[in-house]
Amino acid sequence: MNISGYKVSVIVSVYNGEQYLSKCIESILHQTYRDFELILVNDGSEDGSEAVCRSYDDARVRVFSQPNRGVSAARNRGLDEAQGEWVYFCDADDELYEDALERLVQKTESPEVCFVMGGYEIYDIDGNMVYSRPEREELTLTIDQCIENMFQPWFYCYQGYLWTKLFRRDRINAAGLRFDERISFNEDRLFSTQYLCNVSGRGCYFTHPVYRYYERPGSAMSSLKRGFNYKFLTDLDAFAIMLEAITDSGKSEALVRQCKISFLWSIDNIRHMYRKYRLKDRTVINKMRYAEFHFIGLRTLVALRIRRFSKIGVLVSELCWRLRHRRMDDRWFYNIGTK
Repeated sequence: MNISGYKVSVIVSVYNGEQYLSKCIESILHQTYRDFELILVNDGSEDGSEAVCRSYDDARVRVFSQPNRGVSAARNRGLDEAQGEWVYFCDADDELYEDALERLVQKTESPEVCFVMGGYEIYDIDGNMVYSRPEREELTLTIDQCIENMFQPWFYCYQGYLWTKLFRRDRINAAGLRFDERISFNEDRLFSTQYLCNVSGRGCYFTHPVYRYYERPGSAMSSLKRGFNYKFLTDLDAFAIMLEAITDSGKSEALVRQCKISFLWSIDNIRHMYRKYRLKDRTVINKMRYAEFHFIGLRTLVALRIRRFSKIGVLVSELCWRLRHRRMDDRWFYNIGTK
């Protein structure tokens, strides 16, 4: 092991995860790669999760407890306590394949590598595989290509998840980067994008699966199928921050455009849910329209709308609304859905 500390800090946020937590922890402790510490942050669990965390007699396991403040606050606590050269995040109800850390760490040998991204598979609660990719590719990417994969992924339908990635801890700290605790959705991709906008070097990408993700009925995403979740509005906040990070770091117009396209998809998803659940709350409509005109911009909005839907009438009505209302304060935008 490294004299100065562990090679990898594995951070797991734990909240009422007693049912699945043991399998998650054991999948980490039984890794073929051994030079890591496991940081378990109990975020105010009301079940037996803390007892499970403290039941492991392993010098690599460190347990911290705090009042319930959400997954982002728990991950931030993990970052504050981490000692490893690299940081890896795992969800408490999922599992790693036994060679996951070994495959990821193998890609960090070059000093110019600052980001590693692997593959994953998705299972239902009965253990049946529902999503996998047959490709087995290994690529070296520029930082811009890594960012591109956050919005237009290669090989996978989505690659914004934290748990396929290794991040360099010194780069995280140098950028003063932490999870935004206001954000309830899309916080994974937000953190990854902010990290990539603050580093230089190369990324390594391979598609061999390192992670078993389980679709759980109680997850945040599954809540969207049961009714309108106002916290999902923070998905727009996440995109706004990502767009500003990409723009401020001087990235190409192509990356800015890709972010705006994903931003618009999020707006359309919220609009669909708004209509599906027959809401009458004008603040939801106002937040979507503000996002379209303030962050995406009328010119880009028109081009993307024509390209996707050809709904000119929608554009005209939205433009008329924008002209009738004075410019809204950014603080108003970020406060809707964050509580």
